[in-house]
Amino acid sequence: MNSKNGKSPVRQKLHSENFEEKYDRRLEFHETLRSRHNTTSCRQDNPGRAKEPERHSPREQEFFRRRHIWTDDKQIGSSPKSKINVAHSSMIETIKSKDADISTRFQMSWNHNRSNTYPFDYRSSIYEPCLRPDYNKTQSNDLTVRERGVQTIQETPSICLKRDSSQQTDCAIAVLNGELLQLSEYLMEALHRERKLKKKLCVLQELLSVLVQTSEKSWMAQLNDDHLKCKVAKLENQLFYYTQSFPKTSVKRLLLEMEDHKMKYQKKAKESLQKLSDEKIATVRQLQNVQMSLSVSSDECDLWKEEYEKLKVDWIDLNNKHCELKNEMNILRSKLQMVVSQESLCQHLHNRIQEMEKEQIELQAINEHLQEENELQKEQLISLQGRLRNSEEQKLEMQKHIKTLQIDIVKLEQVNMSECKRDTTTSQLSESREEEMQSDQLQAVKETLLSQEKECASLKAELELITDEYQSCQRKLKQCREELKGMSRQKPKRRCCFWLPVLMVTLAVVMALLISSHIEHYTHGSITLPQVY
Repeated sequence: MNSKNGKSPVRQKLHSENFEEKYDRRLEFHETLRSRHNTTSCRQDNPGRAKEPERHSPREQEFFRRRHIWTDDKQIGSSPKSKINVAHSSMIETIKSKDADISTRFQMSWNHNRSNTYPFDYRSSIYEPCLRPDYNKTQSNDLTVRERGVQTIQETPSICLKRDSSQQTDCAIAVLNGELLQLSEYLMEALHRERKLKKKLCVLQELLSVLVQTSEKSWMAQLNDDHLKCKVAKLENQLFYYTQSFPKTSVKRLLLEMEDHKMKYQKKAKESLQKLSDEKIATVRQLQNVQMSLSVSSDECDLWKEEYEKLKVDWIDLNNKHCELKNEMNILRSKLQMVVSQESLCQHLHNRIQEMEKEQIELQAINEHLQEENELQKEQLISLQGRLRNSEEQKLEMQKHIKTLQIDIVKLEQVNMSECKRDTTTSQLSESREEEMQSDQLQAVKETLLSQEKECASLKAELELITDEYQSCQRKLKQCREELKGMSRQKPKRRCCFWLPVLMVTLAVVMALLISSHIEHYTHGSITLPQVY
């Protein structure tokens, strides 16, 4: 609505209208406003502004209806509004239907999120009928008998379990430990779910109080804004009308146009309010969903923390057990290695015992052979002693013969001295020849005596050596026999004890070889002795 000169009605000023005309016009305008139902203002339809009983907002009414604070037939507690216009009631019904749809969707989403995130999902089918949230009770009027039987109070599962257990005990049926443990697990899970539901109810109550306060504040702010906007528009229209002078026909036409504009503005305001209310409901529902998911996630976080702590403790126990088993395995492995080494040592000792038995048999045979050789050596020694005696007797005889020869020489010298006077010339040649012959004979006899003396000394030394070796061999043979007897009687107790008899046997063999070599050498010497004589 623009003026003829093209200026806005706010900037135009009315100087021709007096105060009484303004007052009358304002009264008429207020009467027109009072005749209609202004949803954007805070006016009331009932006559007078007396104090009315306490009223509740549509959201509170819906909340109380869902929580069964009052029913449809009997209104318990504070009653709802008595007089509400058709448009307002239709808007409330649409809001209620949307709330119901959103609540069902929220219930489905909550169940889905819970089934995906709760760590004990494999038992959700058991506890789902008795542990649903409280907002399922909103559809109690439309549910069947079976569904009503499923929707029970939170305390019913424990009561049912107690009845079942009492029936079992009354019937004298033995209850297994596994069933008792499973029952205790079910009870613990039911208690945990009950605590979760209590926490959720507390959170929902807090959210409800906050939402009621915020909704009241938002409704009051919107109403104040709308009231101020209406006042501003009214003042602008008044200024516009005061600045211009219209005839009656134009005034009627303008009034009709104003009424049309007013109806359009009211429709637009209703649509905008409905959109705002829908957006507000959606945001509130989203906030509730977020709060519920936050509470569920926090509870699940606590659960997962508890499970993590339990698993950590179990892991520490398992690690300790693993370390203990590993140590035991190492000990058993070392014991097994010791047993294997002992078995191998026993087998080796058994083999060595068999070898020693074989060597003992061989040594016995060698001992017998050595005894035979010893007897032969004894016989050879006896024969050698006889030969020595004969050689000594021959030596004595030779000494006697030498003495007699010396006596003869002395006699011959005396004879020669007596005869030399007679035949000096003739006898010198013959005497010299005889003396040379006698000296040659004496030298030959002396040489034979010296050689025989040397042979006698060497034979004596060899006899002494042979006797010493023979005595040492006899001692060693006795020691070997004693050790063999001890080895046959006693088993080896140490690892290195089986080396001693081996060493003794080797020493005995070496000594026997030495004795045999000496005997062979002596026999060869005894064979060559007669050639000297």
